[in-house]
This record gives sequence, structure tokens and C-alpha cells, in this order.
Amino acid sequence: MKKFVSKTMVICCLLLFETLFSQNQPSFSAGQDPKPGGKKWEKIENLSDEFDNGFVTTKWAKNIPTWEGRKPARFETANVSVSGGELKLVAKTKDNPYDGWTHEGAAVRSVNKAPFGYYEVSMKANKTFMSSTFWLINEVPSNPTACERRTTELDVVECVGINTNGGNGFTNEMSSNSHSRPPWCPNPPGGKVINCPWPAGCNYQTGTQGNNAPLGGFNWAGFHTYGVWYKNKDEATFFLDGQNVGTINLPSDFNLDMYLRFVVETYDWIAPSPGADGMNSSLSDRTTRYDWVRSWKLVDCTGNDCGTPSTATVNCNSLPDDLTTSTAINVSIGYTADQQRDVVVELWNATTNSWLAEGKATVSAGTSTASVTMNIGTAPPAGSNYLLKASIRPVGANWQSNIDACTKTGVSLISGNTGGPPDVDCASLPNSLSTSTSINVPIVYTSNGQLDVVVELWNASTNSWLAQGSKTVGAGSGTAIVTINTGTAPSAGSNYLLKASIRPVGSSWQSNIDSCTKTGVSLINGSAGSPDVDCASLPSLLQSSTSIEVPISYTSNGQLDVVVELWNASTNSWLAGGTTTVSAGSDTEIVTINLGISPAAGSNYLLKASIRPVGSSWQSNIDACSKTGVTLTNTANKNIKAKSVVNSDEVLNDKVIIYPNPLHQNEEFNIILGNSEVNKNVKIYDLRGKIIYKTTTTEEKINIDSKTVFKTQGLYFIKVQDESGDLKTLKLVVN
Repeated sequence: MKKFVSKTMVICCLLLFETLFSQNQPSFSAGQDPKPGGKKWEKIENLSDEFDNGFVTTKWAKNIPTWEGRKPARFETANVSVSGGELKLVAKTKDNPYDGWTHEGAAVRSVNKAPFGYYEVSMKANKTFMSSTFWLINEVPSNPTACERRTTELDVVECVGINTNGGNGFTNEMSSNSHSRPPWCPNPPGGKVINCPWPAGCNYQTGTQGNNAPLGGFNWAGFHTYGVWYKNKDEATFFLDGQNVGTINLPSDFNLDMYLRFVVETYDWIAPSPGADGMNSSLSDRTTRYDWVRSWKLVDCTGNDCGTPSTATVNCNSLPDDLTTSTAINVSIGYTADQQRDVVVELWNATTNSWLAEGKATVSAGTSTASVTMNIGTAPPAGSNYLLKASIRPVGANWQSNIDACTKTGVSLISGNTGGPPDVDCASLPNSLSTSTSINVPIVYTSNGQLDVVVELWNASTNSWLAQGSKTVGAGSGTAIVTINTGTAPSAGSNYLLKASIRPVGSSWQSNIDSCTKTGVSLINGSAGSPDVDCASLPSLLQSSTSIEVPISYTSNGQLDVVVELWNASTNSWLAGGTTTVSAGSDTEIVTINLGISPAAGSNYLLKASIRPVGSSWQSNIDACSKTGVTLTNTANKNIKAKSVVNSDEVLNDKVIIYPNPLHQNEEFNIILGNSEVNKNVKIYDLRGKIIYKTTTTEEKINIDSKTVFKTQGLYFIKVQDESGDLKTLKLVVN
């Protein structure tokens, strides 16, 4: 398993806890563990390896005595190694071809038997026409009977990095299979063992049963966890990244002793294609990498010995007192489960004692909190006349089978931003980003409940996935800042695209509710000067509010926090502060300072700005400064000039600034556009997506009468697009 070195002891401890926890149970996603009641998973140590201690010969062997490979690739032990916490199998061309052997692969087998159980591997495929695989197969015992010479093979995953036949088949999916073949016979019909007749008394069948599941990208773009629950002689269930992706009935009795195999080979239906098969690529591209393999068996247990409780309960004390009314209401509920169960939450009108809606979540054994979504055709009216009923029951059962149930009375539904159909707006994605190991990407979304907004970075030239980030959002419309951590900063260039999606929390791309793509995205090299904040760029005049937005210019040499604080200069007392995390480069950011109450109007204020490591306190400031003589006003000043907001004309050329924000309906609203030499299209949308204002202008500033444009209170979006297509989206709150 790969090693990571943390920067602080706290992070180190957290990672250690997470690593130890994950290594002592299978990597099922929430609600996906199929183990039955009264059972627990126990690791099979002699079939598991984190690959941290070299090649362990008591577990693995670098050859298969009965198989030297499939032409044109011969297995060579020199192509097997363990380094950097990984098992590595190399594909290459032969230096000295002979007798039809023109290529080299590699094979590793377990030396210990694999019983019925769960087998999983973290694998990154090579980027060639040769395979990357993980599977189980029987080995013929000593002195076998005629029937024991048959073959039972269970392929967890087989794939290639490049399909020389054209298309992406076998390169972007988890291809799983099972085979039942008769014993070898001399001169098999058609030259294939599968056509051999079964010996007398062997009442088995020849056959194949398979399953396919999409990866959402190429298999060589990153590690995936491939698993199989080899349940019994008749059934197997496949898992991709912890998710159940299909169950098959095995084609015959799979009751022979099985062994694990990791193999890089060639297939007779995918031929070499010099110059196009990846064999001239780097060693890294030609290497299949296995981060770990873990094997598990089910053992009997009772009560706490199972590592899980012996009862199933729900805790209504954990239910919220208030919920935001919506067509999709998310509720968290604490539970204890003795095995896989359904947790159900129902919404009732307490006044009429009428059921309104319900939702359920399937949970695994243990004690935790479930997130349950109740979908309702029409959002219920706000009020305090509601109650919640919670229950836990067998999976798929109805209320008559409840194991435990409870009720929470006095629940209120409150009005809020209920959003709309889940949606991501790729038009709001930026055309260019600064390349970094941590890239922040803004994306406009609409959500009808708690969902994940995901943004992926792709290399458009090679159609390869590079990295992605996600942010969990609540019901409503807004702009999410999604951080994509890349490990290594991608090269600057214009050959990139961004993919955005919105999906249930913790789910994979297969569950996308909406998705879109932005092409023609450029990564540029940002300035990496010494960290600095420029208090000369701070405004002298701000509108008093419970949420004050302050622009500040900065320079950063990496991901850092920019902090702005509001102080009362007369009493030298701190009032509030706001933070935004920035990447390497020089720019101007808007920092929002949230206060419990609006400060009194006056000229007795000052602003302090600083830049510091992410998540740290003022003691770690790298640079800091102050701006005195700051005035807070209760009304918008209609004579405010652009320099009152920012002091750099250069900043105005690439920043759109709106003020005041929040806006009162009787105030003048201002949009600073900068650069008067190009046309800018300005549109203002309400939450339903209706355009309520639009104009095309070369003016640097627009003044808008809020009374005629903003008819109701709520959230609005301002989109500004220039002639180059660069689009900026800002959020405005109208009180």
C-alpha cells in the first residue's frame, strides 16, 4: 500500500486511524455490506498483502508452472516486483523474440487456497494492449479424480489499456466473468479444450457467465477497487469501488480449491499494433500496479463479538426540531443495526394525523447516523404542526415488520430556499484556471436537497481523467467552490475540459442526476510570489450588514488562507472576521465577514488583513496589514466610485464586483465591470431561471434601480460574459 507523509501529528494520527480501520474490514460503501446476521468478516492474512514488505514468498509465487503465457506474450519473472508499497507487473516487447514469443508479461499466483469469501484488490491498469487482471482459478490436486481435472475460473476484473480493434471496449469498464471448462483431452475438437467431452460420471456443465460495469473513465487513469463476493459454489456478486454492480449464477459447481492470480497477458482477439498499442510508452504506462489485495471470510459471531450490536434501534432524540420545507427533505437519524437493515423516516401532519411522505436508507451493521431523503410532490406549508416517525426493519420489509420505532413531535417546517430540480450549469465554469496541485473551481448549481456537486478535470487531447473534487450542498441555488487535488500540477495548456455533475451524497458517477461538460479550458501558470496582502486595495466605505463582503488583493505561492477582520477602532475591539482559501498567484478575492447583528454606522472602524497557512490562526500569519479610517453606512452611497471598492484598474479588468450585497429593495444596485473597450453581456436571473434584467454595454459600471428589477426578496444570479466568452457568475441576496 502506498505511503503518505503528513505535515502534522494530528493529520498523521487521523490518517493512521483511517488506514487501520479500512484494513480491518472490507471496503464496502455504506449500505453495501452483504454479510448476513450472526456473521462477521475476518481477514485471511495469508491471502492479503499491503505490499509494504517486499515480495512475500509465503503468500505469492512469480510463476504458474502449468502455464507460460498466451502467445505472443510469455510470462517472465523479471517483470514482477514490489516497490513503493505496490506490486508491479510490467508489459514489454521481447529483446530477443523466438518461436512466436514477441512480447513479455507477468503472472503472480497465491500459494494458499482461497475459500468462499470476499476478495478485493486496488488496481491501476497499464496503458497498453496487454491485460491487467485479478481472478481466481482452481489448481488440479495431486492424484486427482477425472472430475477434479476440470476448470472453474472466476474473473474479478479483466481489462486492457488500449483496444487495438478500435473503440473503448474493455478499457473503461469492469469486465467480470466465470468459466466452467471440461478436463483437457488430446486433440480437442476445434483445437479448444472447451470442446472436450466430459468424463463419465462428471455431471457438470460447460459455460460462461459474466457481468460488466462502467468505470466512468479509463482503467489506467487511476486506482479502482475491484471485488467479488464468492458466496458459494453457485453464486458470486461483483463490487466496484465498494458498490454492488451485479450478481451472477455460476455456470457449474464452483466447489474446487481456488487460488488468486494477478496476470498481465495478451488475448488472441486483441493483436499487437506497433506504434499504436502502447508498447513504446514509458515504463510507468506499461506497468500494472496493485496497491493492495485483501481477502476475507465469514465467521460466526454473537452480540458484541460480531463487532456490531445484537439489536436494531432508532433514536428519535437525534431527529431535528426544525426542517426546511422542500420537495426533498433530508433528515438525519441515529441508529444501531445488528446487520443490514432499512432505516425509514416518515413525515406526518400532527393536526390531521395524516401521513405525508417517507424515505428510507439501507444501512450496514453498526452504530451510526443515516441520511434519509423524503420526496414530496409539493413542498408542505411552513408550520409547527408536524411530527416525524422513524423505524428500523428488515431490508425490503414494510412497517408491520418494524424491529424498533419511535416518534418525534413538535417538529416545525420553515420556509427556505427550496431550490428546484438538481442541475449544474457548465456555462458558469471558468475558461481558464491556474495550474496547481489544488485547483479551486466555481460551479453554479441548483439542488432540491443535500447532494454532491462534482467537478472533474480531463485532458481533452488524450481523453484521460486527471482528478476530481466534490462539495456537498444543501437545497437551493448557489455557487459551489469545488477543490480538485491533482497530486502533481498539470502542465499549462489549452487542451483541458471540465466535467460537472450533481449526485446523491457519497455516490459514484453512475448515479448522476445531471451532468455537463465545458470544453476549451486552459490551465495557466500562476504567479508564485511571496505571500502578501495589500491593504491599499481594501475599501474605505462599506455598507453595514450582518454579512459584509470585502475585496482584498493578494499574492500567494500556494494554497493559503486570506483573512479580513473588522475592528472597532475606538474601543480596539474585534468584531468579526472572514476567510477565503486562495491558490498560487496574484488576484483579488471577496472575503465575507458574517456578524450576528449589523454594526452601527460610523467612521470608527478599521480592517485588518492577513495571509496564513490553511486552517491556522493569526500566530501563523505570513503577512498582515491594516486599513484605518473605514466607514460603515446604513444606506448605499449612490456616489460611490469604482475606486471605493477596489483601487486597481487592473483588477477591474478581470473582476466583476457587485454592491451592496445583501441588497435592500429600496437601494441602488451597482455592478462594476471594468475594461471599457469590450462589450459585456449582463443578465440577472431569479431562482426559477427567469431573466429579469439584461443589457449589453461597454460601460465600466452599471447602476440599477432595485425597486423596478428585484420585485421579491430572495437569491438572484448575475452572469457577465465578455467578447472572449469568459463568463463570471455572482450571487446576490435581496432582503
